[in-house]
Amino acid sequence: MIDLSFRILSWNCELRKFHLS
Repeated sequence: MIDLSFRILSWNCELRKFHLS
């Protein structure tokens, strides 16, 4: 469960960086 949450969090960060670029 925790691993899944961490993965989603990382994915969100990646998306935000991609949008900011």
